[in-house]
Amino acid sequence: MTHSRSASTLAAPHMAITGTNNGNNVSWMEKVSNEQYSNN
Repeated sequence: MTHSRSASTLAAPHMAITGTNNGNNVSWMEKVSNEQYSNN
């Protein structure tokens, strides 16, 4: 079995553990389109 971003039939839970900086733990950057995501 190989890992693929397009494997829509498999479920994989993901968890992220982060620290905080000035009370914030996530800084979202700009949104990307599906085309931009799939080209990487």
